[in-house]
Amino acid sequence: MVPIALMLYAAVLFINALFLLGRLEGKDVGPMNLIAGVLGILAAFFIFTSDPKGGATFAAVLVGTFAIVYLLVGAALVWGYSAATAGYYSIFGAIVCVLFAFNVLAADGRLAAMSLSYGVLFVLFAAVLAFGKSLQQITGFYTLAVVFGALVLPSFMMLTGRW
Repeated sequence: MVPIALMLYAAVLFINALFLLGRLEGKDVGPMNLIAGVLGILAAFFIFTSDPKGGATFAAVLVGTFAIVYLLVGAALVWGYSAATAGYYSIFGAIVCVLFAFNVLAADGRLAAMSLSYGVLFVLFAAVLAFGKSLQQITGFYTLAVVFGALVLPSFMMLTGRW
């Protein structure tokens, strides 16, 4: 389930990066964020229930944390709400990512690096959405780097048994 969630999130973040770079309109990006948010909540639930006392629990929290951001951003873009809530929530998301990275560092440095890259992404989202910083270009390009380096590639490796 985790590699599937990673690939889903890669697709949504790819679209969001294009939005941040001015290539897509918010009204076009919003529905995809809502769909990913709902699917992410379901994926987090299934990841957790597959291994409620094992290592998948924290992964489920991370998947669910991203899902809530997608729901908040989707609502802002579809219904015209302020995206500031998603920005402030991203501070929480960054903290969760750092905690996850430290939790898995000894067991799997790759997962720790992935989680830290998500943490930086959350910080950039907070800067743009909550604090109104003009970092859309940097955030857009960094998002593309995360899409391929920390989502698509690891998902592909997991799906093909190379992880």
